[in-house]
Amino acid sequence: MADITGVVRLTANSKEYRMFFGTTALAALCAKYGKNFLAELEGAIEAGGAGLDFGIVVDIYREALQRFHVDDLVADPYLPDDLFVQNADGMSQMMAAAFPDADGGQGNAQKVRKTRKPSTSPRGSRNTSARG
Repeated sequence: MADITGVVRLTANSKEYRMFFGTTALAALCAKYGKNFLAELEGAIEAGGAGLDFGIVVDIYREALQRFHVDDLVADPYLPDDLFVQNADGMSQMMAAAFPDADGGQGNAQKVRKTRKPSTSPRGSRNTSARG
């Protein structure tokens, strides 16, 4: 079965996890850290990690586990740490999937293909030539 848009698969301790950082996760983190937490996180990352609040990082992983792996999270409260250190690009993958237009990409959304060319004839005109 295909994943819903926004799901990223990460591996930790030889097990694969489906991470989903959606609007519920965003709402929880906005309530905890304020509406600008993503901008602050991005600024800290761009500054080479200076001032990075690792509480936000851990909570992003924790929230991303909630939809599909809450039991694993309860059983192992250090799972967010393991996912973070064992997936160097995990955070950027989750952000690209959560905000597909933010980096110009589509996350894991499927591309839509056009099946026909748009008409080049003026609106309202009809082709009256005889067909034989």
